[in-house]
Amino acid sequence: MTKERKSSGGPLGGGASKEETAKVLQWMLAAALLALFAVCLWLFWDIWAARKDLQAFVHQRAVPLGGVSGSLLAELRDLYRQEITLNLILASLILVMGVLLGGYVTYWVRLSGRMRDIQNIDHYILQSITRGVMTVDEKQRITSCNQAFGRILGLSASHCIGRDFASVFDPDSPFRRMVEWALQSAGNMDAEDEIVHQTPGGDEKPLRLTTCALRNEKGRLIGVILLVKDLTSIKALEERLRRQERLAAIGHLTRRILHEVRNPLSAMDLNLQLLQEHLERLGVHDSKAERYLRVVFSELRRLDKVVGDTHHCVTPPPVHLRPVVVQDVLNQVADGLRASFEQGGHRLELDLWPDPLEVAADPDRIKEVVINLLLNALDAVTGRSGRVFLRCRWDQRTNRVVVEVEDNGTGIPWENLSKVFDPYFTTKRRGTGLGLSVVHNIVKQHGGEIHVSSWVNEGTLVVVHLPGPQSSEMASQ
Repeated sequence: MTKERKSSGGPLGGGASKEETAKVLQWMLAAALLALFAVCLWLFWDIWAARKDLQAFVHQRAVPLGGVSGSLLAELRDLYRQEITLNLILASLILVMGVLLGGYVTYWVRLSGRMRDIQNIDHYILQSITRGVMTVDEKQRITSCNQAFGRILGLSASHCIGRDFASVFDPDSPFRRMVEWALQSAGNMDAEDEIVHQTPGGDEKPLRLTTCALRNEKGRLIGVILLVKDLTSIKALEERLRRQERLAAIGHLTRRILHEVRNPLSAMDLNLQLLQEHLERLGVHDSKAERYLRVVFSELRRLDKVVGDTHHCVTPPPVHLRPVVVQDVLNQVADGLRASFEQGGHRLELDLWPDPLEVAADPDRIKEVVINLLLNALDAVTGRSGRVFLRCRWDQRTNRVVVEVEDNGTGIPWENLSKVFDPYFTTKRRGTGLGLSVVHNIVKQHGGEIHVSSWVNEGTLVVVHLPGPQSSEMASQ
């Protein structure tokens, strides 16, 4: 059961919070000032009533007393002045006491607010840290947890506080293992480990866990601090750097190979054509020879395409940007490939933004991107009742056009997702591994981004972000 933390009580209430104490003092100050105001009104009313009584007395006694009433009138006036003086002194003292009381209470309220801010500074610091922080006491009860910890692990930070650590994490969890080890070692050794954590939503995150001892002012161990850092962006950056290094090495080697392969290919193609013409002039009609020639020509064409794709991969041709309506390009590609989908018993469904989405792009290169993605999706749904979705929309948050290709095919294993854009990486029997690499280069040339998400036996989603005309022109330059 979750326990709530209670603040230490103020001077006016054993278990009251600082905010409640300040409110009580404010109400007391208001009541005291109101009471002082009432006392002052009563004193002034008493002075006014005494003056009225004196006037009435003088009026009643003045005629019978005649000339003798002068001394009595002077004495009564002295008594009246004395009563007024005492009342004014009393009212002044009450007002001074009220001002002092109000000043003291106001000062104490402000001082308590400052003390509260100082006492809560650790809470503000804890909640402002981007790294996840959780503290566990000696009895493995969670004593604090910041919002970053809950966000990284997909938990509710407020619901964790006060609960047993064992009720939040599984027995075989690395979080449990590290905290228990830290407590058993009496905090003499800090520990650090990197893991891949699966959140309740199914997302996998690379995390770095660090434990260190939590001690009081006497140096006695009172718990463990568990730090969690999300390494997703760092790992992505490392992967990009590794990919760039691999591409640089592959590009250098490929340029040398292309230079050595292209000339023999051209010679072979030319000589095969001459051989075919020579056989025709001799009137030789051999079905086997013709079949062999067709196979050789076909393989030469395929090899020439591989060489061309490789050349485009390592040395992408420049893009020629002009205003292009994305829906027009997608409709043209879909019309050209729809027969291939229907022939295999699959469905190609379009969901396009109703308003024209114009970007600065090379339409032929964008067609190449979409064709490659759709053909990959078609391969993925082969052998099952396949559905492929081609979508485009406007993302107002990023001010970009988003093109999506989604299928319900076989999916890509998690360990292969980071390699799909690498040249020559393929799982197809006759694939070259250059299609997605070329797609990646084209998207980058347009200043865009491409991301792949996949679930084994469920499908794959490829998302392409294309910037507006001005951003695309700057990226191409």
